[in-house]
Amino acid sequence: MISKNSPKFFCLSSKFQKGFIEKTRIQSRNYIISKFQFGFESIFKIFETSKKPSLSSLLLLDKFDNNSLPPSSFIPSDPRIKSEHCPGCGAKFQTRDRSKPVVTEEWQESVTSERSFLSYLKKKDDAIIITVVDIFDFPGTLLEHLDELIGTKNPNILVANKSDLLPKDFNETRIKLWLRTISEKLGFKNIHDVFLTSAKKNWRIQELSETIAAIRSGFDDIYLIGCANVGKSELINSFLRNTVEEGWRHKVTSSPIPGTTIGMIGLPLTLFGTTFGYNPKGFHFPQESKYLYDTPGIINKKQLVNLLNEDELKMVIPQKMIKPLTYYIFPGKSLFLGGLARIDYVEGDKPIRITIFSRLNPHVTSIRRADEMCQSMAVGDKTFLEPPIINSVKRRIEPFPPLVRGIKRHALKGLRGTTMSLKDIVFSGIGWASFGGSYERAIIDVWSPNGTGIYFRDKPLLPFEFKNDENTNNRIKWIVLYLM
Repeated sequence: MISKNSPKFFCLSSKFQKGFIEKTRIQSRNYIISKFQFGFESIFKIFETSKKPSLSSLLLLDKFDNNSLPPSSFIPSDPRIKSEHCPGCGAKFQTRDRSKPVVTEEWQESVTSERSFLSYLKKKDDAIIITVVDIFDFPGTLLEHLDELIGTKNPNILVANKSDLLPKDFNETRIKLWLRTISEKLGFKNIHDVFLTSAKKNWRIQELSETIAAIRSGFDDIYLIGCANVGKSELINSFLRNTVEEGWRHKVTSSPIPGTTIGMIGLPLTLFGTTFGYNPKGFHFPQESKYLYDTPGIINKKQLVNLLNEDELKMVIPQKMIKPLTYYIFPGKSLFLGGLARIDYVEGDKPIRITIFSRLNPHVTSIRRADEMCQSMAVGDKTFLEPPIINSVKRRIEPFPPLVRGIKRHALKGLRGTTMSLKDIVFSGIGWASFGGSYERAIIDVWSPNGTGIYFRDKPLLPFEFKNDENTNNRIKWIVLYLM
């Protein structure tokens, strides 16, 4: 999405909004073709032209051709809706059931759940790829097998955004190596460099800009790719703030709701001044026909935040640095993160140390009591475990899924004498738990809505940070006494 004061972008909503609503499927297609004066034989030819139409217009044409209802079958139930499709992104409206979203789920999934639209980058020889991930949800926000999807002939920079959420004094060098190692295991080996950034606070943005400028030939477009809600739009705003006078006036809008940037937005590189445009000899590259593209975010269906409404997202998504909370848990006990995650310590020889990195406050109880609370939530009874907000004024389209045991009787192997955490369990989009202690063996069950969105990390992101909290020792003593 872009603000109304934004400059001239090649986005369907700004180019064709006026008058587009009034046109039928065939008229709309002919109108766009006549405007650009070239055919639509393939997506690759289109992106090589000087006009650079947005990907949203191409997807829209495809949807008009294949899935449009004939005009006679379109019966709007809301007088404000005068067209079958959104004039901005091309989303197909449903107008028959007021209890369902106006934009059909099929359209949203077809545009943002499929990664295939990125495959055209395989055929481009003149591109710089910026792969953006959320450090707070990794590897849940990394596109798997990325080298296979987009090829390896263009340089690709891995940007771990939202690093301002990590506890202070983290080891940046170790985390960069950690990111590279996990990415390579998931099929992303073509990594030119790794950056830990905060687009919100402008951390490392200048260094990232300089690296892009150093490897850019002057004929390269720049593409930002990644999952939904990792901060691609905010990263562009950070570039603008650093390089353009009155940078705040021109900005790409972002939203806390995942998947709200549907179409590809192309910004002329001239908008960024000389940020990406000096060669080693100091000459300014011609940039009139080169662009920085903000691609649609890919929705990871395993992310638990996709199940939440707007009020619940505000409870979950962290806005400031996370302070780790450390607990010692004995066998027979459970730990909740709101009503979104549950860890049961089923059996073991000694207590295990669990350090929580999440905005949600943990709750410790017995496994028996935890079962009762899950049963109450499953039948719609309100509990103090939030989110989800039971009986919310913002009605859900479907009931919130119950907590299901996604991982059963997983064995944790401890290491006596060690002071570091040995493994992470990630609840995608919610946070993670690090396990440590002097136990030899522990059996745990892990629960989440529908049993999805759970990842193991054999190498913890922050194995030592449980010691950073000055109140940890007092809290541990209190919890041990409480649970005995």
